[in-house]
Amino acid sequence: DIEPLQGLFFRSDQYSFAKKGVACLKLTHGHNYEGHEDDDGAYFNQTVLAYNRERYHQVNDDFAYIQNQTNPYVGGIQEVRVAIRVLYSLLQAKERPRWKETLELRNIQLRTLEREI
Repeated sequence: DIEPLQGLFFRSDQYSFAKKGVACLKLTHGHNYEGHEDDDGAYFNQTVLAYNRERYHQVNDDFAYIQNQTNPYVGGIQEVRVAIRVLYSLLQAKERPRWKETLELRNIQLRTLEREI
């Protein structure tokens, strides 16, 4: 989780799956953006944090704002590429994904697997 103090995973749609024992993944933006690799997070602070603070889930959160940004789809395309690589790797794996042993969600997954056997 890029910002663990915000509890983004636990507030996400994926958490409902996790509570039922389904291993899941939440992909989200990072702090480094194509074309802004050397700006020490300035682009992230000026663009992403400002959007989240001033527009996200508010009346002025509209598609036109996003469309008017420089290269508005670059980040989304990067996320899709990562998701495809991750999913492909999971599909090619010999074993199912498992929770880390230290996570309580692992116990839920184990109980779910026991019911399948």
